[in-house]
Amino acid sequence: MTSQQIHEEALRCTMQFKRAEAALLDVLQKVDDRKVYRELSYPSLFAYAVSALGLSIYHRREEGSGNS
Repeated sequence: MTSQQIHEEALRCTMQFKRAEAALLDVLQKVDDRKVYRELSYPSLFAYAVSALGLSIYHRREEGSGNS
């Protein structure tokens, strides 16, 4: 695989990631608007996102840390 092909693959993955992230934010807004997390016995949207969905509060910090 050439460097250009690897770069193009990275670009495709980035586009897919951004679409998935936008879709997740849309769904989380619906969860929050309808307080779905309360129906599932979570005290907050944050607790729902971390516990039920397995999202991490450290995700963005790790991405931006510059550590490889």
